[in-house]
Amino acid sequence: MQSSHQARESVQQELDTACAQKIRAAASQVTKDLNHSMRRLRQYGTEGDWTAAVLDACGAFAGRAALLTLREGVATLRAARGLDLPTDLTFPSDSASAFPTVLQMKDSLVALRTRS
Repeated sequence: MQSSHQARESVQQELDTACAQKIRAAASQVTKDLNHSMRRLRQYGTEGDWTAAVLDACGAFAGRAALLTLREGVATLRAARGLDLPTDLTFPSDSASAFPTVLQMKDSLVALRTRS
């Protein structure tokens, strides 16, 4: 008969194995989804195609997303999902603290929406 210590170790080992399998499966799925998104981006035909591909890729991580472009100090909404935003939304890029960093780094940015 197993001692309670041995039984606990056995259950812990089974739990660790199951968790590791779930983590591998989740990582594999994320990799497949990202690869699919990259293929879609390489094959886009219209602005609607690439904005949908970007928002679909974001959908794996967030239910709400907005895609903005920055030009000459103005942020312009290109597409959004899960947000009630006017389609003609524009605003000065210096009115939001994340945008100066984006302009300086010349890279994409993911930022959480805050009241400010």
